[in-house]
Amino acid sequence: MTRPLDRIAVGAALMVVAGVAAVLSAGLSPRARLVPLGVSLVTLALLAVEISASLRSGPAGGTAGPGAAREPGERAMLAWLAVLIGLVLTAGMPAGLPAYVLLYLRLRGAQSWRFAAGVALALWIVLSWGLQMTLGVRLYRGWLGNWIGTG
Repeated sequence: MTRPLDRIAVGAALMVVAGVAAVLSAGLSPRARLVPLGVSLVTLALLAVEISASLRSGPAGGTAGPGAAREPGERAMLAWLAVLIGLVLTAGMPAGLPAYVLLYLRLRGAQSWRFAAGVALALWIVLSWGLQMTLGVRLYRGWLGNWIGTG
């Protein structure tokens, strides 16, 4: 079980991320900002509830004994979130999201390479063919795509 201080720290870090997303969505057109702003505000509200519950539980509520094994859930979740953000920023959405799904399913989900690659390929088809070609949605190409000149 995690300590309340760890839960508060993770909640505060995620509140910063959600707050930045809300601020960045202000630069979008009124119609385009509806989803990111709505998700950010709901996330901020849920995180506020989580932090207040952790504050109320006090230092004794939820602490693990000295010999108890700690769950790596929150730290591992933040690490996987950092990997996702890094892949999308670097390789763009059409390449970064399938690469993340492949890695996540194989390493964290303990799935076979064949299954993970199949899901990643299906996601790539949906992103490339479904969104970009069929609907004409222009996805973020990433730093590499902009550097190479495909963005």
